[in-house]
Amino acid sequence: MRSAHSLRFEALVQGASRGGCLARVNDIALERHAELSGWIAVVHPDARARSLTITHAGAGLSMMQADPMTGTDYLDLVDPAFKGEAFDSTFMMLSRPCGLWQMTPVRLADGTSDLFELTGFPVFDEENLRGLIVFLIWHASLSFESVTFVGHAQTWAWLELRAGAPEA
Repeated sequence: MRSAHSLRFEALVQGASRGGCLARVNDIALERHAELSGWIAVVHPDARARSLTITHAGAGLSMMQADPMTGTDYLDLVDPAFKGEAFDSTFMMLSRPCGLWQMTPVRLADGTSDLFELTGFPVFDEENLRGLIVFLIWHASLSFESVTFVGHAQTWAWLELRAGAPEA
């Protein structure tokens, strides 16, 4: 069920890994993958604040939202019933390490609903000495209203990485 874009993104992140280590965020060659770069977000998970702050949003993602995405806590969009699960899943990616793929329902500003494909992997930020998560947020039409609400993933799978994925 994963899209070709999700699979290419995984290959991009895996290709940036060296010697069994996490890929460094600066080694992910987005310039060679223009069709993906606009749909990539980088998230800084903060355990103390229990936040998932978006530190980078590609041009496509930024254009789709009415408000700037950079500096936004992703959890502010997530259904309150699943915020803890979304936060915990992100830290699972860092601690294992492993990736995560999911099909996630969203509500748009015009009141309609749709599905987004999210593919995420942990990466290392050498400049700030911290783990980050890099996400490809894909939608088939790539033209829609701002996302106002993120629901619970309908389909998901852990993705193998250096240390292997957890049990589903």
